[in-house]
Amino acid sequence: MRNRSREIIRILHLSREKLLRIEMGGLLTVYSEAACSLQLRRLKINVSEILQGENKMRMVIQRVLEASVSVDSRTVGQIGRGFLVLLGASDSDTMTVADKMTDKMCRLRIFADADGKTNLSLADVGGELLIISQFTLYADCRHGNRPGFTGAGAPDWANQIYEHVVERCGNYVDKVEHGMFGADMKVSLVNDGPFTLILDSEELGIG
Repeated sequence: MRNRSREIIRILHLSREKLLRIEMGGLLTVYSEAACSLQLRRLKINVSEILQGENKMRMVIQRVLEASVSVDSRTVGQIGRGFLVLLGASDSDTMTVADKMTDKMCRLRIFADADGKTNLSLADVGGELLIISQFTLYADCRHGNRPGFTGAGAPDWANQIYEHVVERCGNYVDKVEHGMFGADMKVSLVNDGPFTLILDSEELGIG
């Protein structure tokens, strides 16, 4: 049931063209929004119950003097002053949630102004961004000592969200670097402060 729920949740929010797709029995059917709602009722699927308790998008934002990420000893992303962002997406996230979270993150005023107050944004200081996918932000440590990660989004959907966030960040700063989704990455940084924030779409009321 969980895999089915994942598919339905992901598909309900899938396309900007407002077409919804449901994959049943290996067959892919495309429905209009109204037809999709009718089909869900016929299948006796309570979408609100499926969505209830699902994790939402999470970002860990670190203000850095510099940061880089490498894969197989090769640097694939590198920035100077700016944000290193660890991004986690869940199956219930949408492109709208991604847009709002990205806008919130890029508009944060956490750089010092001439008076030493945290009052300037990334754009104000010519900052740069390094975005790293991080499914372990959904670690469930409530039971035993081995974390579970079932709250993290399915890889294909999480990657779509990740790529969308990276693209949208380009609306705010000139340089946006990123890691490789799903790869074994080595991340280096110099945290400026240290200054680290956590954004959670559910806590922010973004949905």
